[in-house]
Amino acid sequence: MLRLIIRREFRHAGLSRLNIITTAIFVVLFLVAGLIVRLVIQNDDESAEPAAQASTSTIAIAESTQKLAPYLTKQGVHTTGFSGDPAAALRQEDGPDAVVTGTPEHPQVFVTDSQSNAVAAVVQAGTQYVLDGARVAPETQATLTELRNLSPTTVSDHPELDNSFSGYMAGLVIAVFVFMVILSGMMSIGTGVVEEKASRVVEILLTTVKPRTLLAGKVLGIGAASIITTLFYLLGITGGVAIAGFLPDVTAAGLNLPALILLALLWMLAGYFTVAALAGGFAATVSRQEDLNTINLPFVMFQFIPFYMAIYMIPASPDSAATSVLSYVPFFSPYFMPVRMTLGQVSWWEMLISLAITAVAAWALTVLAGTIYQRTILLMGQRVKLGQIFRRAK
Repeated sequence: MLRLIIRREFRHAGLSRLNIITTAIFVVLFLVAGLIVRLVIQNDDESAEPAAQASTSTIAIAESTQKLAPYLTKQGVHTTGFSGDPAAALRQEDGPDAVVTGTPEHPQVFVTDSQSNAVAAVVQAGTQYVLDGARVAPETQATLTELRNLSPTTVSDHPELDNSFSGYMAGLVIAVFVFMVILSGMMSIGTGVVEEKASRVVEILLTTVKPRTLLAGKVLGIGAASIITTLFYLLGITGGVAIAGFLPDVTAAGLNLPALILLALLWMLAGYFTVAALAGGFAATVSRQEDLNTINLPFVMFQFIPFYMAIYMIPASPDSAATSVLSYVPFFSPYFMPVRMTLGQVSWWEMLISLAITAVAAWALTVLAGTIYQRTILLMGQRVKLGQIFRRAK
């Protein structure tokens, strides 16, 4: 009987025309987005070649600075002679990109706003000219060039997060999908429970099946539909990344897409089963869809808390005791563990311990939810309070 209920709920939630069309649209959008990004990158690459050619610009050199010409030529700059007004030469239609006057030791560069790179080329040429004139050894010249191009190295307050932006983004995507699965499954279960109760269909169903079996079938069927739908989204995103040509970059960043999809699947299941049955049990305490919002609101708000904490708390304090502890707390671990795993802060055995704790909590909450569902599903009228449920048990 449980299998029949699971099949019924799966068909209703996963194989509905609306769900199939919506899923197909999003998958196509992911693939099209990857194609657009691929085309944009190709256009940028094509436009980069003319830009590179523009960087090898033509610089007009006055007679007094002709000694800089060989040094500019070594940089791939085309040089021409010049005499007259630099501004007038630059305004000519086929004029040079820059004009150099003055002396080799003290050059003066005239450029337009779009050709400011010529200044760096002249500075390098003048520096090399002065060093050669001073008979500075080539090794010393190379050292001076390195010193001139010195750039600082930034030291992070959290070295474990250095170069892990891609890992954080991967964990964030997993957390978003966990959030989606939990919310969509919770809403579907609550709506289905109240709908069956309001239409009194549940009274007919309970003549052939136990209440706990009915709730379990609903949770498993809707959960399977939500997970499979979300997997299609993940595959669509993966396909978009492949079409865009970013898969080599993802691999180079140390990310394993199959492992990430498996990680997402595990925590989607863990997060869903922690909340789903409990949401169905509490939904049975009301008899109208209008009253269901008061039941779902606390569940929704309680999902936002760990979700946002995982997004902002882990990057801010990745190695704090609070972050480590919350990674093992049910309701928090489905969001904290994926982000910390993709950042490389925890090992697989730590994640398995967290999964085990979450599984035990999910089982206990499912038992509680079954009790609530069994004692309230046939009570029609006003909302049943928890106190009434347990007094009824006595």
